[in-house]
Amino acid sequence: MEKIIFNKVIKRTFIVFLLCLVGCVSYESNSITLVENEDMSETAPKIIEVKIDKEPFDIWDRVRNELSISIPEDYKDADIYRKAFINNQNAVNRISNAGQRYLFYTVKRAEELDLPVELALLPFVESEFDPYAQSVYGASGIWQFLPATGKEWGLKSNWWYDGKRDVVASTQAAYNFLIYLYKRFDNDWLLALAAYNAGPSRVNKAIKRNKKEGKATDFWSLKLPKETTAYVP
Repeated sequence: MEKIIFNKVIKRTFIVFLLCLVGCVSYESNSITLVENEDMSETAPKIIEVKIDKEPFDIWDRVRNELSISIPEDYKDADIYRKAFINNQNAVNRISNAGQRYLFYTVKRAEELDLPVELALLPFVESEFDPYAQSVYGASGIWQFLPATGKEWGLKSNWWYDGKRDVVASTQAAYNFLIYLYKRFDNDWLLALAAYNAGPSRVNKAIKRNKKEGKATDFWSLKLPKETTAYVP
């Protein structure tokens, strides 16, 4: 019996408390005075116009400005490659569309590593920037890593994941590989690119052959597979 009375007292006390609380809120609300026709000009935020004096960001302009690897003027085949693109706008559009997802990343990463921006364009030649591109020789991804080469440069592959198709992982591996080739071939990017395509051993054999015959050992003087002689320029 005492327990029931005690519960009733608690309920009544709680109800009284709520009524008081509501009354206080009502009183406070009624005490707020709204000033009509108040001049808000002094408190209104100031709008500052920002004029853009630079051209919109264009990844292709950025690439053009950073090109550093030149082709000799007496290399006649260069015009063949230029005309092939100039006369085929559909191919240019297709390649540009294919690279729009990943080109910014390959360019940005090349800049961060202080590498020639030309390296960022290699996936155009290798795969048209298609992460799912697969060659008849088993190379895959935008950088077309062979399984053995990919494993050598840290690209994991299992039933669920293939690092060769991972754009971020494969880009880092490709740049690491190219840096290695650059140092191996006396800091020559053209030879590094040739080795990326044909393999370092084949380029090394061509260099030794030219040395033995007393010929120059730059890329343009080497006898390499036709694919590689076209791949670099």
